[in-house]
This record gives sequence, structure tokens and C-alpha cells, in this order.
Amino acid sequence: MRPIVIVAVALFGTGCLTEPGPPPANEGPALAIFFLENSSLTGYQASQLDLDLLVLRKEPWLTSNDVQFYDFSSHCIYLKADKSQFFATDTGGHFVFDPVLIDKPFVVVANGEKCYLGSLHSGLLSTLPPGPYVDELDVGFYPEDVLHISRFWGSETDVRGDSRIKDALISVGIYRGGIALDLENVNVLENNDTSTIEYTFRTANIDRDNLCVIDPNKMGTELFHYFTNGVVLQGNNRLYQSEYKKVTTPATSWDPAWFVEIPAGSFIERTVKLKGYPRMLPGVYRCKLTFDGPKVRKGDRYLSGGRIWLGDVVSNRIDIEVR
Repeated sequence: MRPIVIVAVALFGTGCLTEPGPPPANEGPALAIFFLENSSLTGYQASQLDLDLLVLRKEPWLTSNDVQFYDFSSHCIYLKADKSQFFATDTGGHFVFDPVLIDKPFVVVANGEKCYLGSLHSGLLSTLPPGPYVDELDVGFYPEDVLHISRFWGSETDVRGDSRIKDALISVGIYRGGIALDLENVNVLENNDTSTIEYTFRTANIDRDNLCVIDPNKMGTELFHYFTNGVVLQGNNRLYQSEYKKVTTPATSWDPAWFVEIPAGSFIERTVKLKGYPRMLPGVYRCKLTFDGPKVRKGDRYLSGGRIWLGDVVSNRIDIEVR
């Protein structure tokens, strides 16, 4: 087994540990989420309008005063209390949308500036969300104190990472960098009836806290079904994914032995071989790695080495050619 290498590095750029100074002071909370004054607009209808022209309600739905910290890599908002002030509960005690919230658009505002439009999305809808969204399944699946804003997959640009939002979070001390994922190379080792993919990636801790993430040695085995972690390849008008990384089991089925600690300012680099991909036809493939963290409850979130990182993050893209 190749050892895990943990290296202390100075990280610069978007997710660096050296945080910029606070922006000029503004009235109101540093970060807020507002619903629209026109409550009849759906998420799609609002997305067809100019963001600057959308009229917001006077009172925000959520503000930075409600937030313990915000993980900027996964866009998980860790609340000071549970989600009962924002969502209803079903008969089983799980958080769900009140029916009036389904397809309700919202605007994320940082220091008084509108940054992007999102919506509350439910599986009851027949349409896809037009931008970043809070999913009803996530509301119930994530821990009681975590609100997750999902990425809009229709664009290469992730508007959730607006620098104005980051600056606002830093100004009130609730910014957390989370992790950065760098996919370094992808190779097709075997390509017969099924394929084996080898990929090398780096996971860097750009947070102020020590973080615990799933050990890459676990990700590389076909017997480890817990997460969807693994390279996905797109080409020939289809997605190629390992059959062993298509199942996510209940959030309570985690084991502390699955995790490896990455100290703040350090990274791990691993090469993983994963079986179970469909046979790759000749062509050019776009490759990305999704890294998923367990949705553990607040009381179980801290191991001896640090905080368990929650949420999901996507790597850079690599193009490869299969002959």
C-alpha cells in the first residue's frame, strides 16, 4: 500500500489561508438570503429577469447572524441552531419544505450587493433548477444544523464562489476554506469488457481547522460502496462511471477508521486504481473527480484529529484520448 503523504504548504489564490482584509462597512448583515417581494414568481421566471431589478422582501430569510460558519468549498452553511426556523418537519421528524417554499426563488446578498439568484427545489417539480438551489432531499439528508446550497450544473462558472460573498464571510469571521481538489492525471489501464481507471489527485486543506476526509485507500476498492467518489468520464454522448461508486448508503453508516486527517495548510496526494467502468470506445473524454463527504450529525463531527468535512466538491477538468 502506497503511504499517504501529508505535506505542509503555503496556499495562495482563491482559497488561501491568508485572508484579505474586511470590505467597507455596510448597514445590515454581512450575508443574507432574501425571498422576492413578488411571491408568485417561480425560480425559472425569476431567472429570466435582470437580477438588479428583482425586488426583495424587506426582511431576510437567513442572515450571517444565524450562521456559525460557512464552508466555501462545499457551500455548506453551518447554523447556530437547527433548521426548524427555516423548514417544517414531517411525521418522522425529518426537515422538509413547507409546500409554499417549493420552487421559491431567493437572492444571496453580500454587504448589500445582490450576488446571485437561487431557488428551493423539490423532486415534486418536473423541471430542473435554473441556478444554484437548496434541494428538499438535502434538507432532510444533511444534518440538522447544516444547510447546503447545491451547484448549478448548467454552467462551467460556479456563481456560489462570488468573491463578494467570501469577503463578507471573512468580515464577520465565519469564512472557512474547506478543501481544494486537484485532479492531476487519468489513465485507462485495462479496456476490455470493462475498464480500470487509474487517477492521481491532490486534496488540500485550505481551512483554518484540521479536517478529516475519506481515506483515498478506501475510495480505490470496489468493495467500498459508501460514497460516489471517483472519476467520471464524459464522451461519446454518455457518462462513464464505476459501477462500484453509484450507491450512497445511509448517513449513519460511517466508521472513524475510514478517515484520514489533513492538518490545516497541508495536502495529501494519492493514486487510485478503480475497476468497474464500462468499456471505453475510442475518443476524447472529459474527466472530473467528485469528492463527497459523509453527512454526520453535529455530535459525531469531531474526531481526535479534527473536524469531519461535509458536503461535495468537484475537481478541475482533464481531457484524455482513448485510442
